[in-house]
Amino acid sequence: MARRSQRLALVKTLAERDEQKASQALGAARQREQQAKQQIAQLEAYQEEYITTLHAKGEAGISARDWMSQQQFMGRLEGALEQQVQILRQVGQDIDKKMKQWQQARARVKAIEAWIVRVEAQEQLELSRKEQKALDELVSFYRRSQDN
Repeated sequence: MARRSQRLALVKTLAERDEQKASQALGAARQREQQAKQQIAQLEAYQEEYITTLHAKGEAGISARDWMSQQQFMGRLEGALEQQVQILRQVGQDIDKKMKQWQQARARVKAIEAWIVRVEAQEQLELSRKEQKALDELVSFYRRSQDN
């Protein structure tokens, strides 16, 4: 039968797998956050460029119909920006959740590692006691044989 510390090593391996999965999920969430931030930056840059172009057209003269069309487009662009900001908020909440899950998984691994250290120390103590007992019996046997 395997020693207790060897059986616990399997438990540790499984806990490390869980931690790795949690770490990967956290990394993926952080990547989604970066993508959302880039999307917002692109939309804001496009919006700024569009506003500049719209002002230039306005100064040159633009029909009321074209002006309304441009304003509607700006509204849709603003809506897209708001939607992307909402996505970024949701991703931020997901990152918080994934971070807590990873921290819990990491704490589990650390606790198992500490447990294994205690069990190995206990096993080593038991082994030392058995060896000492065997040596004591051997010495006792040797002395009895010397006395006879």
